[in-house]
Amino acid sequence: MIPFGHRSFGTVCAVLVATLIAGCGGDLAEGELGRVVGPTPTLADLAGSWGGRIDPGARVDHCHGLVWTATQDGTIATGRFGIQGVCRTCPPFNPPMGTMTVTPSGSRFTVALTLPPGATSNPACSMTGSGTVSAGRSFESPETIMTGPVTLEFTPACGSGFLYQSSINTHSGTLLLVKGDSVSTGC
Repeated sequence: MIPFGHRSFGTVCAVLVATLIAGCGGDLAEGELGRVVGPTPTLADLAGSWGGRIDPGARVDHCHGLVWTATQDGTIATGRFGIQGVCRTCPPFNPPMGTMTVTPSGSRFTVALTLPPGATSNPACSMTGSGTVSAGRSFESPETIMTGPVTLEFTPACGSGFLYQSSINTHSGTLLLVKGDSVSTGC
């Protein structure tokens, strides 16, 4: 046991506090948000309401709440999504709306997001997103989740009045959606 006055105890405490603080933000790797187990769901299983978030990584100090209502349309699951935290003047209860499409890709799914021009308060601002995610039962609970890396690409016009206020238009991060949750999850 290390006595409280010992110099090593202070070092151990400093490392512990730094580790805890570092765990509160930054890039979230696939699996840190939710680990997928069990069989891959079918497209019909993806139909319904989903809620969650996109964590755009360490370069951006917040995440985007996301809701998606999906229907099966032939060989894809598609539907409207609402995304929070993309503009300063967008009302929180009326988020910008776009389209999200999920296509099977082996045992995973390819995700495509489109936020069209005019969806935010800046008519020239638009966003596309893409990634390859896993879907299935969550390791932590019986819920069906979808999680994996995504990249969001915003047009340069999004810089004014936009939350990022930066010249960086591409943000890589992690998507986490929970089926049956129609409320976006804050970070």
